[in-house]
Amino acid sequence: MRILILTRIDDASPKVLAFSLRNMLERQGVKVDVSFRINILKRMNHHNYLSSSLGLTYLKIKNKLQSIIGDFKFIRDLKTYDAIIISECTPNSFWLDYYAIEKLKKIISPKPVILYEVYFLGNTPYQIDKLIGQGNPTIERYDWHLAITNITEIQSSPKPPWSCIGLDLKSLDLKPTVKNEFFAIVDFEQSGYEKERCMQIKALEFLKIPYVSFSSRMPMAEIRNYYRKASLIFLQCPEAFGIPVAECLSCGTAVFTKEIEWVMSWRIVNTDSTNKFTLPECFYVYNNYERLIKQLNKLRDEYHQKTTPVSVFNTFITNYPHFYEGDDSSLKEFLKRIKKNQFN
Repeated sequence: MRILILTRIDDASPKVLAFSLRNMLERQGVKVDVSFRINILKRMNHHNYLSSSLGLTYLKIKNKLQSIIGDFKFIRDLKTYDAIIISECTPNSFWLDYYAIEKLKKIISPKPVILYEVYFLGNTPYQIDKLIGQGNPTIERYDWHLAITNITEIQSSPKPPWSCIGLDLKSLDLKPTVKNEFFAIVDFEQSGYEKERCMQIKALEFLKIPYVSFSSRMPMAEIRNYYRKASLIFLQCPEAFGIPVAECLSCGTAVFTKEIEWVMSWRIVNTDSTNKFTLPECFYVYNNYERLIKQLNKLRDEYHQKTTPVSVFNTFITNYPHFYEGDDSSLKEFLKRIKKNQFN
């Protein structure tokens, strides 16, 4: 079996998912190619793909023709795969005028086009309503959906047309490390949440806790090096899943969140009579400034540079093993569908 994963080249969650899925598929004996040429699906959406070159210089005409020829060869080769998986964010992956998914499906039919996202669209009624309101397709656009988690806005058990396969970070050499000093990461600023960020920095400076503030685009390798070194990270806004959350916990780095809803996919239902959501001890919820000071002091007072990261990691693995090692059993069931072409 041969599978192609199409994703973006920039250091963002779709790229992390693409390599995570490649590793999981290769464990099952599948031959996998990862390509960063997803923008071909954008160019396929242009009606004037072979538009007039009037006014262009010879060099520009030559480069354009070479690009078109390269695209055509790549599109031709798509037919050699048993399935094509798109690793991309929502809503990009559902916009009609963004990627030409319908044209792709015609090219490789009857083979499936599948979306791998952090969550299943069916668990986000808000996104569905927004897409429909803009005249875009929703779940039906893809032959199948793969997701990391079964809970986002709502929780549901996987059933056609989707599978919950988790995330593989183990193969990325993300593991708990000894922290040389107690310091924090203030994640990238998010529009509309500036007050929360100011509160975090104010608390860190009041307690004289060293911190690094992410403020510009950084290579993924550099960001992960900070994850390995830091004792804690501050989230800046609500996350549908939060790849940085998973990567930090993999490194034994605790996660501070203003509200439990900010990490919606990480919520666990209490087994007591309340049935309310909770979070395990690798998370710190602070709600307000006074609570934030208290939580920071608590972690710092109890912190041990060697044992605390291991404790954070173990709590993560105990509660979310499928967010670190993936769910091989669910992936195997999905691969059976490809072999039998069971997507209708």
